[in-house]
Amino acid sequence: MKIRVVYSLLIDTNIYMNSIYQFAWLKHGREDMQKKLLSKYPIDFQEQLQSAKNTKQAKVIIRKYLKNNYKNNQLLYKQSAKLLTKVWKKEEKKIIEQLETLFNNKFPFEKITIFFTTAPICPYNYNKRWIAVVCKATPEIQINILKHELNHFMFYFYYSELKMTLTTEKFESLKESLTVFTNPEEQGYPNHQKLRAWLKSQKSPIPEILKSSEWEEYIGI
Repeated sequence: MKIRVVYSLLIDTNIYMNSIYQFAWLKHGREDMQKKLLSKYPIDFQEQLQSAKNTKQAKVIIRKYLKNNYKNNQLLYKQSAKLLTKVWKKEEKKIIEQLETLFNNKFPFEKITIFFTTAPICPYNYNKRWIAVVCKATPEIQINILKHELNHFMFYFYYSELKMTLTTEKFESLKESLTVFTNPEEQGYPNHQKLRAWLKSQKSPIPEILKSSEWEEYIGI
């Protein structure tokens, strides 16, 4: 699979708008997400963003902050992109083989874009085939993020029909919990602990696990 590692001010701004300005994603039992994420930033930036009267003002404040950040770290972005590309080439075969074994299906993606972000949260866009990773994270952490999100991509590709029988939150909870197989180092979200614990005890590929209805009793929200 080909990867392209870049920084996009537009993408990073949108990530900030959807996380530290107003948390737009499912919380899965996490509390005060916007407040916790914003607290990681300098006080003056926090105060400016909190004083924004509307989303337009908030976006201007965020863009200014990110432009300055990028200007001061351009060399770091270039070096990080080269290093991540190098490490991915080394780990790619192993990661793809693991995903194919887990899903008992071919890895169907030929290329993705990896966008660096300076936010402490890494979203993705399945339809547009991009994944965000933290620029200043180590290559090991960045690779773990990619494994996590590519697990999601496989789930969306092969099991999107489950959206017809599950609520959005339960569908997303199942998707998130399945990362226990690729990212056992992660604790997971509060609402998923029972399902993740049960999944850990399973030895079959994901298709065999999902054929059984047993997992459904652990997915209650």
